Amino acid sequence: MRTESLPRDLRIGILEVGSRAVRLMVADFSSSVTFKAVRTASHNHGIEISTVTRADIVALSLIIDAYRAELIANGCDRILIYGTAMCRQMPTDLRAALPSYLEVLTPEKEALGSWAAGIMSVPDLSVEGHFVVIDQGDGSTEIVTATWSGHTACDLRADSIP
Repeated sequence: MRTESLPRDLRIGILEVGSRAVRLMVADFSSSVTFKAVRTASHNHGIEISTVTRADIVALSLIIDAYRAELIANGCDRILIYGTAMCRQMPTDLRAALPSYLEVLTPEKEALGSWAAGIMSVPDLSVEGHFVVIDQGDGSTEIVTATWSGHTACDLRADSIP
C-alpha cells in the first residue's frame, strides 16, 4: 500500500525497536520545516529482556522485516531503523541475530533522537527559549535540555538513565 501526501520535499521512514513495541512512522517533510505523519503503526512484541530467547528474536526480526518492507513500499527517500535500550541490554549472541540493517543506538544517540522528536512537536519553531525533553521508555529514560535559538539548539545536554 502506497501512501501519498504531496507536496513534499522528503519522505522519511522511521522504524524503532523499543522495549515494549516496534513502531513505524512515515512522514513527509517540506522545505518550510513542517512535517506530516502519513502512516504510523505499532506492534507490541511482548519480549521481556530478562527472559529473551532466540525464538523471541526470530519473531521480532519478522516484524522488523515486514515493517521495513512497508517503508520501502511507501517510497521513503530515507529510512532509519534502530533499536533502543532493549537491544542494548540483549545478550551479545542474541543481539547479533537481529537484522544487520538495524542500528543499536548508544544512550547518547537515543537521547538526541528524543530531542529531535520533541522539538519537532513544538508548534512554532521560531520561538526561542529553554526546552526540556523527557522520553520515558520501558528500558531507559532520556532527559535532554537545550536552549533553542529559533533555528538551532545551543548548550545541548543529554543523559540516558538505564
